[in-house]
Amino acid sequence: MAGDPNSHWKQVLIIVPIVGTTIATIIYVLRLFARHMITQKLRIEDIIMGLGLIFTWGVAGCVVYAAFHGIGVGKTIWALPREERRRITLVYIANWTTHADWILQKFWPAAQVLVKVSIILFLRRLLDCLERFKIYATVVIVFVVAWGVTAIMGNTFQCWPVQYFWIKSIHGSCMKGQNTFFIIIGSLSLAQDVLILCLPLPVVWQLHAPLRQKIEITLLFSIGCLVCIFSILRLVALRNFQADNLTGSSFFTLIWTILELDVAIICGCLLLMKPLVQSCIQYMRREITRLSSGSQSRGSEMMGESPVSHGGFALEDQSQQLQMER
Repeated sequence: MAGDPNSHWKQVLIIVPIVGTTIATIIYVLRLFARHMITQKLRIEDIIMGLGLIFTWGVAGCVVYAAFHGIGVGKTIWALPREERRRITLVYIANWTTHADWILQKFWPAAQVLVKVSIILFLRRLLDCLERFKIYATVVIVFVVAWGVTAIMGNTFQCWPVQYFWIKSIHGSCMKGQNTFFIIIGSLSLAQDVLILCLPLPVVWQLHAPLRQKIEITLLFSIGCLVCIFSILRLVALRNFQADNLTGSSFFTLIWTILELDVAIICGCLLLMKPLVQSCIQYMRREITRLSSGSQSRGSEMMGESPVSHGGFALEDQSQQLQMER
């Protein structure tokens, strides 16, 4: 492997999706545990996030499969050694990688829709006492779902007949400007990320709460900026994507595609992780206090909870107060 100049890119395309999606899975499991600590039952947004994670694993599988068969090695197929070029050509003829690419294009928007709807439903439930916010959140959900349907339909019928996408020997054609279509779809996805990021912030700064608490809640929501960064990186990579040069142009597109989903799941789950973190901190402090002094008063003082210790439920109380004053 050390002598293979293309092995580095192949290893990255295999390792990054597996590690990233595994971390997202662990965070999701911790989210479920934190949810159990709060309400003892799952909510619809937890289930939808789980479905989004399943589709994300589908995307990761497609990326790894493509990497094993020479896609995204960082060079055009004609710059590869003869044996490598011959192997990849045989793979193309067998239609293996094109099938994986076609499936990936369906899994990605499905995962995006499920993850985003899960986050919006969480915010909507958190601030459901504010009727105007519920309307805004519902509009964004409709926008996200409509985008997802459009993306899946467009990806499915970008070639006619559909199988012409992976069987170029039959009579058919693909739509002109495929890259432009992908960039438009990606741009709308980025717009959704920004909308979801900004959606709760005006409400937060209208709350009758200490400035420190407002900043803390704002920072909690602002971790979604990471998703926007990966969305932008994916868009930049799409500008250089060439459907007829998958070996040389698809590496960064594939990497940012899977990382965008993984980071979105992680950020969406972190909104509910505060109870679990707080519980661990309380346990450690109790043990340290017990071992050092055994002072009950000090232990009681150090067990105090943060105003956002239950995944945003203090924010819900503040929003209810704001609604009553109106």
